[in-house]
Amino acid sequence: MKVYSICIAMYCWASLFSVGATAPADKLARPLVHQVEDLGMTSPVKVYEYKGQWLVSPEALSQLGIYSIGGSPTYRFRIPWIALHRGEPPYTFADITLPRHKVQGKWWINVKRAAPVLGMYMRNSGKEQVLFSTHVGMKKPASLTIFPPGPPVSIKGSVLLWDPLLLGEKLPPVKGKVIVSPTAFRVTAKGLSLRNSNLDQLAEQYEKKGYIMWPLVDNGFSPQVTSAILRSSEVQEKIIEQLIGYALVYHFRGYNLDFENINYSDKERLTAFVSQLVARCHAYGIVISMDITPHSPSLRWSKVYDRKALGNVVDYMVLMGYDQVGKNSSKPGPVATYPWVEKAIQSLLKEVPAEKVILGMPLYMRIWYSSYDGRDLPKKVEEWPPIERAAFVEKTDNPMNNGLAAGFSETVTLLLKELSDMDSNTTQNTPPGSKKLFVHTLSLADSFVIRQKYKEYIHWDKIHQLYYMDLPLQTGRVQIWFEEEKSLQAKMGLIKKYQLSAGAFWRSGFEPTEFFKNFNVL
Repeated sequence: MKVYSICIAMYCWASLFSVGATAPADKLARPLVHQVEDLGMTSPVKVYEYKGQWLVSPEALSQLGIYSIGGSPTYRFRIPWIALHRGEPPYTFADITLPRHKVQGKWWINVKRAAPVLGMYMRNSGKEQVLFSTHVGMKKPASLTIFPPGPPVSIKGSVLLWDPLLLGEKLPPVKGKVIVSPTAFRVTAKGLSLRNSNLDQLAEQYEKKGYIMWPLVDNGFSPQVTSAILRSSEVQEKIIEQLIGYALVYHFRGYNLDFENINYSDKERLTAFVSQLVARCHAYGIVISMDITPHSPSLRWSKVYDRKALGNVVDYMVLMGYDQVGKNSSKPGPVATYPWVEKAIQSLLKEVPAEKVILGMPLYMRIWYSSYDGRDLPKKVEEWPPIERAAFVEKTDNPMNNGLAAGFSETVTLLLKELSDMDSNTTQNTPPGSKKLFVHTLSLADSFVIRQKYKEYIHWDKIHQLYYMDLPLQTGRVQIWFEEEKSLQAKMGLIKKYQLSAGAFWRSGFEPTEFFKNFNVL
């Protein structure tokens, strides 16, 4: 671990003030102010270069007038003001968690990624490298301007990949415009919550492999928490300031908003909050996309979105083309058939311009098992019960061929995008002695073994553009509507047909190794 000296020259207003017990009480009342004629060069402090990081101790930062909040790695920054209208700029602050790493039993703050916006830079000074700063606080990048109307950056023909497992190291290198959206933030009644303390390393991994990073910001799918946020202008302001601050510190190009399961009574408040967030973020060059569901009768999951109003303000709207039939349904069904997805696109385009629409597609499907003995299938496909050879399943026994398809859109249950979904199973309440329905989420990668073992029971459905399996076992019946390369290629054809902006996939980790090479998108 290399050791360097840091000298900080402060030529501008320091843009921090402490609210923690670690700093003297007189530093709590106002921003710290240092000017070059008052301070000049400070005494050198140590910085350690370790695995590409610039590590500084919290004590060293406090020597520079940078104090943590309550001893945590969170610091309060003054956000550079970019006026959206005439008038004096107000004081704007954001609580930002700087990346913290434990080395040799001690916690250190990595300032490398934040250095540019803090005005810090490395240069040779004599025989050693010295870290200089023109200002401790947040620096307004000169290139940022208020966006003109319409999408600020074209992502035509690109792909967005959601990454809830933060698989930066495992994702393949890419060429072209590929956007990755890690589940990095959650809005709470207290402000913005950072869900990964090593976001600096993750961002670096994405950048090295060629990805554009739009972190995902969700609401925890809690209607109560979301309502509290939407009814508090103070909390909303804090969240917006933090999003801007994190974008400046970590060099984010945009955000992906995933606000779901919201009280219908908060519909207008949701639209107002998103509108304010977009306007403020645009001033700093930050792109905002928002996930929305297909039209359905559900108040919380669909009708709460004012698609036309939201489409007027966000840069991109991601249509989540799933779940046509959710895992809690009492009847088996597909995740996303071609006609259902096309209808969802047609409906959305009545309110949102095609150039703003991104089509989200599933890299998963579900195993529907109707058990005769009340017991679930073994986890390993190799251990599934024997096939009932005497059984004969009529082709019309495919629910998609007997008129039920029309009813699916009226009984939509949407997927809650939780990580536990991969390992979860759902059982439906049934009377004793009757069949019991078990439901499992199956990734595209894990579906190959089933498709190979039971291929004689799998048939292509031309109308719905997917493969369907009806498997008669001695202990029950297995039904799967497969999402795989052929069905997904058909859905991607809708992007071209309707001149949509891009495609998206939920989620990384569900795809086989060669998937994206076959799609020619990475």
